[in-house]
Amino acid sequence: MRKVDFINKVFGLTEAIVGDTIECDECDHNWKIKDGGDDLYICHECGHDNNPKTAGLPVIRKDFGNNYNARPNSKVIESTINEGGRILRVFDFDDTLAKSTAFIYVKHKDGSESKLDPAQYAKYNSKSTDVFDFRDFNKMLNNPKVIQKNFKLLQRMLDNPNKKVTILTARKLAYPVRKFFKDQFGMDVYVVALGSNNPKDKSDWIEQHIKKGYTDIAFMDDSSKNIRAVDKLKSKYPDVRIKTHLVREHIDEEVQKYVNKLIH
Repeated sequence: MRKVDFINKVFGLTEAIVGDTIECDECDHNWKIKDGGDDLYICHECGHDNNPKTAGLPVIRKDFGNNYNARPNSKVIESTINEGGRILRVFDFDDTLAKSTAFIYVKHKDGSESKLDPAQYAKYNSKSTDVFDFRDFNKMLNNPKVIQKNFKLLQRMLDNPNKKVTILTARKLAYPVRKFFKDQFGMDVYVVALGSNNPKDKSDWIEQHIKKGYTDIAFMDDSSKNIRAVDKLKSKYPDVRIKTHLVREHIDEEVQKYVNKLIH
């Protein structure tokens, strides 16, 4: 997979063709289609390839009169491939957008208690006799710090008014998360607190939005259980574009450098 597809594939970051102008998604330089020359989509400023094939847009090519036209029976699209549909971008909070000092306490059958941080909990294979206590997640955030690469993606998504952006958390209270983003970054974010660690509850919430008419959905979470639950919707709704991304602690360095440059 090309590096550009790392973001394009999941969160729909697409190169834009606006009227008779192409805008570079790398440096924001723009140029007239008629001035593009033979390498129409190569940015003259930074050299980035803005070929919209990667975004699902029609390819513009010269006709026999040396004029630029879209493919036969198509036209230059002014927004994205999602025109006419509704776009939803969903982020988990803990260990996806931010880390904080908080633990999940597990009471075992023998009466002993252990604690897990969110990353450990995401991979924990629970037993039927385990009893979970999420008391640290039912109060104000303790020493929260954003995960920069994912936070920058959240900011970019919020800059697009055509996307509904939601933070979907298993926490019981939404207010501490909203307050954190407001106080630290001046951001008004929409937070849904499910008060549940059941992966199906996140899947059900997303399914409700599919039924409301959302046709392009991306979901980012650090829990493979939550990702698998949402992935099941793909076969149930084959006409809906559903992309999931499992947040990993260690991502390929070369890919990450590209992501940071792209979304900064």
